[in-house]
Amino acid sequence: MTVNLNALSPRQLKQAVRESTYANSQIESETIRAADAAADAVIARHTGLLNADAAERIEQGGALLRVADELNSAVLHDVRAQLQSGANPTELAASYQRLETGVQKMVAELRMEAARAELLADRLESPEDDYERLIERLPSLRRGIQW
Repeated sequence: MTVNLNALSPRQLKQAVRESTYANSQIESETIRAADAAADAVIARHTGLLNADAAERIEQGGALLRVADELNSAVLHDVRAQLQSGANPTELAASYQRLETGVQKMVAELRMEAARAELLADRLESPEDDYERLIERLPSLRRGIQW
């Protein structure tokens, strides 16, 4: 029985070449080494994509935090200045309630970024398992694998 190696995931490829029979131990060793290198390259590429996504999430989250911090500082400074200049606290409160909508939106975005970062951290714990789950959910990705 012949196995279509291109239909296999990296883990399945490693297993298949180890379970096959070979004419001699040198061919077996070379085949296993080549299959391991090819499978490891696919997982390394996947890990690189996950790391790039994680770096983007960190950058986006950091930018949101900087904006939120700057907004907080500006609002506190502005409130103090207006109160010291005799502004009506009730009118001041009403105008800053409008800012709350923007702040709530940034908080929601930060929560989404945190959730994405948590998911990525889980995926990066085992890129090989993540890749296996990915091609299981999206079988069409198998067509792109060429061993």
